[in-house]
Amino acid sequence: MSYQAHAGSFIAMDNEGNKMVLHQYVEKANISNADNAGATITGSAIIKTLTGEPVVRLSKGEYKIASTGQVLHSNDFNAP
Repeated sequence: MSYQAHAGSFIAMDNEGNKMVLHQYVEKANISNADNAGATITGSAIIKTLTGEPVVRLSKGEYKIASTGQVLHSNDFNAP
């Protein structure tokens, strides 16, 4: 079974200075067995808006909302 675990949040802004909270998730897969109860593996990171829209990481501090093409910037310490 796989799932997405919340890994953190950060603030990003568009070119007009409007702030938006972006959330980072990581893919996790349960690989537990009799010898390793509760074992998981961590996969790729995913960024989404508050409403769940996928966000593409262009570079450190630069992101694009996939559905609209809106570019966001962040100098937040927690931004990937």
